[in-house]
Amino acid sequence: MGKPGKVVAIFVLLVALVLCPFYLDIIRLRLMTEVVYYSLYAVSLNMILGYGGLLSFGHSAYFGVGAYVTAIALLRIKGLGLLPAILAGGLSAAVIGSFFSIFLIRVSGTYFAMLTLAFNQLLYAVALKWRPVTGGDDGLGGFSIPDLHLPWIGKIDMLDTSNFFWFTLVVIGVMLLFAWHITRTPLGISILLLRENEERAQFLGHQTSLTRFWLLTLASFFAGISGSMFALFQEFVATSAIDVLKSIDGLLMVIIGGVGNFFGPLLGSLFYIIVGDWLSRVTEHWEFFIGCFFIVLVLFFRGGLVGLLAGAQDRLLKALVHPRGEAAP
Repeated sequence: MGKPGKVVAIFVLLVALVLCPFYLDIIRLRLMTEVVYYSLYAVSLNMILGYGGLLSFGHSAYFGVGAYVTAIALLRIKGLGLLPAILAGGLSAAVIGSFFSIFLIRVSGTYFAMLTLAFNQLLYAVALKWRPVTGGDDGLGGFSIPDLHLPWIGKIDMLDTSNFFWFTLVVIGVMLLFAWHITRTPLGISILLLRENEERAQFLGHQTSLTRFWLLTLASFFAGISGSMFALFQEFVATSAIDVLKSIDGLLMVIIGGVGNFFGPLLGSLFYIIVGDWLSRVTEHWEFFIGCFFIVLVLFFRGGLVGLLAGAQDRLLKALVHPRGEAAP
């Protein structure tokens, strides 16, 4: 698909998303809201895995920090606005991510993956044991979502499902645009060089440690924003938001969608949430079928769903250009 075709496809998709509240019932609209904020979580993990070439088992640490900080801020700071609460979650996750990256930039491969897992479990233990602040295994609830106040528009009720969906779409859309822009900057190019050949990148004058530091910090920020939206949407935060299983969910979204492709995690989150919800209503063993699909995808279709769609598109174009019976030049 050429560039004009991609622009048209993205425009049609955006229009379809904006109009979701008009043709979806409340249950399906809430499901689409989950797809939207989980897409940023998957994209942030893809920045580390697909662009940086680093496998992380602890990405839910930043997702959970964003969720907990937003919930705690709304509970303890009277009159806190909606956008500051979300920003607090994202920045807190970025601070944690930058601190962890001081240690993570020193290792790679298996050691990097295991260290991310260790940091994740450390924060999970904090969330579980620090009951006066986090609520422990009982979770944290009882906070209300503030109304959104906009100039010339006035107060917008965020308890309305449609309003919250549109708000999530705007916030996540801005963050995704920011993330996409990063991949096109010199920093993004340095990240790709780091993935391909770290020694060559150093030889060319790139400060690989600094590049990895910013990669981990920015990915943590995006995951924290996603976690903040999760907390607002659920109006409740529990230790499941910071559990390692949440990291596995992110990895599944990225790999199913297509590792290294910016739009892959978007498609992966859509598939994982929608198909997972449908299967869970059909059978209690829905995770088994998701796992089987994942195994087939990894073994035979390394490009994920994006690769499958691209291959189907190429075959369709060849069939249109060279109909059956005509030899290709």
